[in-house]
Amino acid sequence: MTNCNAIAMQNESKMKRIFESEDGYVWHLLTESEARRVIDSGIFKVHALNDDGEEIEITDSSQIESHIRRGEFIGIGVGYYNDIEN
Repeated sequence: MTNCNAIAMQNESKMKRIFESEDGYVWHLLTESEARRVIDSGIFKVHALNDDGEEIEITDSSQIESHIRRGEFIGIGVGYYNDIEN
């Protein structure tokens, strides 16, 4: 688990897939198959989110598995929490 405020709670096989980084930026977390589809479509940028708070853009679906094996979350950016409230 990362140092950031991650919500990934299992609730009857449903997972809340929201990740809030320390700076308040909100990410929608993706499964491996969702990440592959998003990368292949080119609609959104996909990032790996690591324990150091670093966001690494994933440009090729072949990179996803290695990030998941390292325990990193995979997600697309939503925006800052304060901006979403307004």
